Amino acid sequence: MQFKSFFQKFSACFILGIILLADVLLIGRDKRPIWMSPPMVFGLAGFCLIVSITYAFVWHFKNKDKIEGLPQQSTVVLAFIRYALAFSIASFGWKKIFGQQFVVPKHIADIPMSQLSGEWLTWYYFGYSYSFGCIVALMQIGGSLLLLFRKTQLLGMFILFPVMLNILLINLFYGMNAGALMQSVIIMIALSYCLLLDIDKLILFFFQEKKEQKTELTKILIRFSAIVLAFLFVYRLENESTQNEVIRGTYEVESSKGNSTFFPSDSSQKDTRLTKIYFDINDLCVFEFNSTNHRKIGRYDFDSTQKKINVVFEQSPENVAILSAALSQLKGTKQMLMSSKMGKDSIRVIMQRIN
Repeated sequence: MQFKSFFQKFSACFILGIILLADVLLIGRDKRPIWMSPPMVFGLAGFCLIVSITYAFVWHFKNKDKIEGLPQQSTVVLAFIRYALAFSIASFGWKKIFGQQFVVPKHIADIPMSQLSGEWLTWYYFGYSYSFGCIVALMQIGGSLLLLFRKTQLLGMFILFPVMLNILLINLFYGMNAGALMQSVIIMIALSYCLLLDIDKLILFFFQEKKEQKTELTKILIRFSAIVLAFLFVYRLENESTQNEVIRGTYEVESSKGNSTFFPSDSSQKDTRLTKIYFDINDLCVFEFNSTNHRKIGRYDFDSTQKKINVVFEQSPENVAILSAALSQLKGTKQMLMSSKMGKDSIRVIMQRIN
């Protein structure tokens, strides 16, 4: 690769500058020496960026009339870009292997899931499986290694690009901290730049002309039918659960009376008092008795015209309980009444939707 125009040289130096900036911030953020203060880290990162950009001007105007020096300088700059990029990505890979990523502090892990931020939820989720983290780490480390050799650099970019793109999207849409987002953005910019340098090879590989007959319209329609049929299948499932969405939500039980075969009528018993009812996704219905450890789980179906609900609780094939109840709004309140009969006994629950 030979850079002749100023734009090409400036682009290469700018990419080198931002990836060096990211590397310095990565090193200075985690385990910097005591004598190195945060202003020094940011100052050094800015210095790397300024020097890299300045070099573009020196490179262009110093060698403007010296063509023979250009290829070598271009090669050196690209080598530095790939080296700095490999260091950055491989560092995150080694962090996963040594357990320095996807670790949630114990005081955060004890907070209820609904109160956690997207960042901590993501780290808790990915930290659940150390093996998965190691697989991602090996792809990052292996791809970085391939990036350092001329014959395998394109293969390395093919491995790293989808991995880092996925990480970027997670950082962006799950509310990760600004530092993590900036690192992933810089890495993706540098990877995209390296891929664009080989755009001719990519076009030749994916879009080269082949001497073959034109594809028949019937074959094209058959291929597209897989996508259309999948859509129709999911659309049908969506329509079937539309009625249940009317009552979907979490309800706090304010009073309840019922028979002993379903739940005890004595509400003074703390562990057996019905406290919440969930009409959830996938038509799941959950009756919670004061604790998440005491629940009855079933599937419900709601008839919006008759305002009736049927819930099937199946503990085992031999033990199936069916609750058929009527739902009505209490006048002048936001409360709902669920009343039913199960055998000879009746059930009466007054509840209020909380979300």
